[in-house]
Amino acid sequence: MWFCQYSLAIQGLSTAEAENRLKINGLNELTPPKPRSAILKFIDQFTGLFALLLIVASILCFITVAVDHKENFDNIFLGVILLIVVFVNGTINFIEERKGEKVLEGFSGMGASYCTVYRDGELRTLDVKHLVVGDIIQVKGGDKLPADVRILTA
Repeated sequence: MWFCQYSLAIQGLSTAEAENRLKINGLNELTPPKPRSAILKFIDQFTGLFALLLIVASILCFITVAVDHKENFDNIFLGVILLIVVFVNGTINFIEERKGEKVLEGFSGMGASYCTVYRDGELRTLDVKHLVVGDIIQVKGGDKLPADVRILTA
């Protein structure tokens, strides 16, 4: 009995208050990060600590060959192998990072697009972008939640 009395008393925000909060806080949507070019993302793979350590080790291998002036090709071979490892590792990391970004892009379309909200004492169907802090929404079984919510009654 208490639930029925409480649900009838729900007023929600007024339209004017909701518009005011929308102006202050903005739309209820995630702001995507600034896109970076693929070339910069690829170069980033070679600026990590491990990659830089291997590059420095490779350079030191080449320096030892230049200083010794011997026909010792072991250090040249080791330096080339280290550079190949850095390149292959960076390429694999770049490819895996791109796959992860595509998966996250797929998740962005999985959110709710419309919801039922109390405004001015009546239920309305709104685009979730226009929800504001303090809105009271009605959720039924199977609904996708449009934002962070607190459950008032269940």
